[in-house]
Amino acid sequence: MKSTRESIVDWEKDIYAKGMQLNDWPFSEVVSDIIKLTRGKDKSKLRILEIGCGACNNLWFAAEVGFQISGMDISKSAIDYGRSRLKSLGFNDLDLKVGDITKLDWEDGYFDIVLDRGALTQNNYKRISECLDEVYRILKKDTGMLLAYTLYGMNTTERSFGKEVSKNTYDHFSKGLLSNVGLTSFFTEKDIKELFSKFNNFDIRKNKTEFLNTGNVSETYSVICQS
Repeated sequence: MKSTRESIVDWEKDIYAKGMQLNDWPFSEVVSDIIKLTRGKDKSKLRILEIGCGACNNLWFAAEVGFQISGMDISKSAIDYGRSRLKSLGFNDLDLKVGDITKLDWEDGYFDIVLDRGALTQNNYKRISECLDEVYRILKKDTGMLLAYTLYGMNTTERSFGKEVSKNTYDHFSKGLLSNVGLTSFFTEKDIKELFSKFNNFDIRKNKTEFLNTGNVSETYSVICQS
């Protein structure tokens, strides 16, 4: 699958095909929010899609809880790994696709929840906007929820290690964690509100962590909103 994401790092060839980032466990913030937002609901009737699902670690949690799960990632290696692991754990009804997150191959209004954990931020603003248009389309109107995590803030120290290649989007990182993932976008609160402007009932969180041994700062936004 050819992606229009242009970066010096190819997530299929340079990361997943080499056995890197093949996570098995879900992220705690994802678990906490999904459990809270769906409390009291029959999860067997709820459909959840993760865009940029990688090795399906978050989808494993969702399947264990009882959701109907779907996932898409540009990496065949990641999808193959996730499919194999989920099947080994007894999950056989798997809707997992290799594809581009700006072209979501599902019908209008199909999902109750769309999850992004660090996929949007690894694209430029144009592709993020295109993806969010697609997410809006496939979410159930008025009740569908988008949960997006790890949208890097402009005060993240590692931004200074990269070169700006388009608006607030950097690549060619000379050092740091982002040198291993390549193309990364950074945001202000205003940027996020503009990009997510089609959505309603915003809950925007900002987390800031200072690493005392280096003085580096990690600033990230999380967004929960409705269609």
